Amino acid sequence: MAADDVVGDPLNGIVTPVVRFYCWAPSAVSLGRFQSNDAVVAELCSAEDWEIVRRPTGGRALLHHHDLSYSVILPGGSASPDQLRLIYDGVAFAQLEAFRNLGVKADYIPRGREFHTRDNSARAKLCLESRVRGELIVGERKIAAAAQRIYSKSILQHGSIPLTGDVGAIARVIPATPEMREESAATLRRSAIALDEAAGRQITPEELIQAMIPSLAARFGFKFIQSELEETELQEIKRRRPEFEVFSLSKRQV
Repeated sequence: MAADDVVGDPLNGIVTPVVRFYCWAPSAVSLGRFQSNDAVVAELCSAEDWEIVRRPTGGRALLHHHDLSYSVILPGGSASPDQLRLIYDGVAFAQLEAFRNLGVKADYIPRGREFHTRDNSARAKLCLESRVRGELIVGERKIAAAAQRIYSKSILQHGSIPLTGDVGAIARVIPATPEMREESAATLRRSAIALDEAAGRQITPEELIQAMIPSLAARFGFKFIQSELEETELQEIKRRRPEFEVFSLSKRQV
């Protein structure tokens, strides 16, 4: 996500449309850009061997553990709500098509069905507990999350799709009693779903990526060219995030 921040807000001010897909090692809980640090308990995350990171985009706490994360960066700073909605909608409908090709029937959350938990409990701080127009559900269970940020010359959209595992696992690190954590985990399992359960089979990150690329290309008129992050971008990541360890990172220019 440090790379997304740099690509979305480049030093030279020249924004190239970019799509990135990535998994996490080690696993991590990401907090929304404006979310308070107390959404999760650091000691409990450490016990799970989960890092804590802060997204450049908004939203609520989300566990990146056996998920596929993506970012879409498009020119268009100071965007209007309609422009933001076009990106949300475009990515959502591309995902719907990709899911259909993988045998998963999902639905788009339309206007009027979105909601945020409005109580003051720890559970209200979790991404999978909310419903935002543009995100996707299978039945009534959330399967894909999304959040955006507007830079001066671009729009960044982040998303996460749980591929497998326990969608209630993040409840183990919220600031609550053990009983409340169990209750929250059970609620999350009823309100969210991993892709393998929805598909009735295991789907690898590579399989999902190969399904999403042509769908995104058709929706936005992209032509994908795979490329590596440039040295100037890697150096800027290190400058902005000194703790970031640079591995081999790639991006798909469009």
